[in-house]
Amino acid sequence: MLIGVYGNNRLGAAAQTPRPVSDGVNLRRLSAGAACSQGLEEIQMKKWQCMTCGFIYDEEVGWPDDGIDPGTRWADVPEDWVCPECATPKSDFEMVEI
Repeated sequence: MLIGVYGNNRLGAAAQTPRPVSDGVNLRRLSAGAACSQGLEEIQMKKWQCMTCGFIYDEEVGWPDDGIDPGTRWADVPEDWVCPECATPKSDFEMVEI
């Protein structure tokens, strides 16, 4: 994550609180366990499977047909989204390791 400091930190000036600067990565869902001693590790994209028909939602690919851009995390997929194959609700998907 990039850190930006706003204001002037010259000698005698009050220290400013660093604020996150967006680097194009959605960092708001990072858990404390994602941090490592040398900084933040890249969070691996996951796959979610429909428990009804077996359809796989891949976070890396997204689902552009429904306006879900590549790189969209499962948590950021709208709650009313349904499986494009069988209309099963998002709540009936489970994370799978492939």
